[in-house]
Amino acid sequence: MDHLLALFVLPTLEGKFGCLFDQQGDKKTKSIVPATAAKICVLLKGPDTVIAFPSGNTAINVV
Repeated sequence: MDHLLALFVLPTLEGKFGCLFDQQGDKKTKSIVPATAAKICVLLKGPDTVIAFPSGNTAINVV
């Protein structure tokens, strides 16, 4: 369970995420690259919050 070893979590909304990272695609695809590159957890918040882990795994929480 290497996704539990992340020391940093980056929570952000999709608009602010776009200012930080120039990623294309859906929320899942956009969140994986910075998570794996920086070895952090990325929470891309919204009605369908995407959680990307440093391992490249993702989880989607739909409200």
